[in-house]
Amino acid sequence: MAPNRSRLITGRALDVLPRLTDSAYDLVFCDGDQREATDYLNQALRLLRAGGIVVFTGALAGGRVADPDARDAETTAARELVTAVRDDSRLTPMLLTTGNGGLLVAVVAKSSPVG
Repeated sequence: MAPNRSRLITGRALDVLPRLTDSAYDLVFCDGDQREATDYLNQALRLLRAGGIVVFTGALAGGRVADPDARDAETTAARELVTAVRDDSRLTPMLLTTGNGGLLVAVVAKSSPVG
């Protein structure tokens, strides 16, 4: 991969993401505080161009998402994220049950309605 095709920016996600250019990215990889995941999603949708991909780690919260008795903050946030991605008409989601945490992957529609 050419050096100018990727960028690693360190820092707290919700401090860094708002400073990035709208519709300028092909991939947003989210591996941060699960409780802030829906905020990351909102930023990713702003940052991604049509056809871009957003990826979230820990989408299954170590298997707790499927357990109705699990009500801790991280598990609840994971459920809210999965629901938000599923219900967003701009996204085509896929849940990969890889590893312990799983990955939630969504592609931004080529032509998407605003909002």
